[in-house]
Amino acid sequence: MNIDIKDVLELKARLREINKLPLKSIKWFYNGERILVSKQLRKDFDFLGLLNTDFIDALLATSPRLKMLRIRLENKIKKDIKQKYLDEYK
Repeated sequence: MNIDIKDVLELKARLREINKLPLKSIKWFYNGERILVSKQLRKDFDFLGLLNTDFIDALLATSPRLKMLRIRLENKIKKDIKQKYLDEYK
């Protein structure tokens, strides 16, 4: 697989931007659909002091609907990566 370092640097910069925001100011979306988050979950997560991008794991752990969406997305990503890898080495 070919990886452009510029792409990685752009992704890391975007993650830094997200992590600088106050957690309470973030409106979370999944595939264009707003994901409502309880104040208690935000409060509990704030107490841990982790990164905003880690909050996604907390969302997935507490929402069966999001967990299923994540599984579908991960399966699609794995399939796409595998296909890209096979295409590159034909």
